Amino acid sequence: MVKYNDLLDDLFDKWENQLPEEHKEKFCRDGLMRRPSGEDVNAMWANATRRVAFLLKDKSDDSCDDIRNWLVNDNDNGKYCRELKGGKIGRTGFLPNIARMLYGLLNVSSIKDNNSLGFDDVKSKIQDVRETWNNSPVALIETKKNAGGKTVSNTVMQNALNRDNNLLKEELDILKANILVCCDAKDSQFDFVTKNYFANQEHSEVFNNDIKGCIYYYPNKKVAVIKSYHPTRSKGKRDKMVYERVVCTLIKLLKEYSEPFEMLNE
Repeated sequence: MVKYNDLLDDLFDKWENQLPEEHKEKFCRDGLMRRPSGEDVNAMWANATRRVAFLLKDKSDDSCDDIRNWLVNDNDNGKYCRELKGGKIGRTGFLPNIARMLYGLLNVSSIKDNNSLGFDDVKSKIQDVRETWNNSPVALIETKKNAGGKTVSNTVMQNALNRDNNLLKEELDILKANILVCCDAKDSQFDFVTKNYFANQEHSEVFNNDIKGCIYYYPNKKVAVIKSYHPTRSKGKRDKMVYERVVCTLIKLLKEYSEPFEMLNE
């Protein structure tokens, strides 16, 4: 069995060693989220037909930690992350929005089967969402590995992606996610994946114009790359927009490709 996080740790050692000394203390490790049950995430990931990775910007405070431990930390923040409420991370809506998207992405099949997977329905299924969040394999990837602040400019993001281009590609190669959710309205992650990582690869494009949804699907790779907004909560209908832009557009893809994903052959 491939030990994905071990391979990532080897990569991160190399990555961190290339950074200036003043940046090393802000380096964040990420990848497959460890499970509160202690179940082997390597086996879960390899046996999953849909392997979802969320490509984020950067950690929103200047402390460095291992994001993979957010759900298993024995402190209040670990509890908040597991319960999807409160705490330094959970209270922003950041993880609840990601957890709802994960629940939808793992459960939608075809448009006829999704009457109970609209945003309002999923929002009311907090126990089901929480169970999926705590027990299903998922990867979080901070595409800018150095922790930052509450905001990060597109220029800073682009500089990081240009600097770490090959290393980030290695991370994607190791994980072999087949649903990549790019969480940035400026499309820095989406452009990196589609124009750089999968440059010149054959693909089809699925649009959901009502919600500005867009998926690039690579049939030879059986990988979908989905545009998303940043998942942090704001006023109004943003939570619904975040969820539907991703999940409802995947439903359109599933109408065109009945079996677009497959398990790994490890």
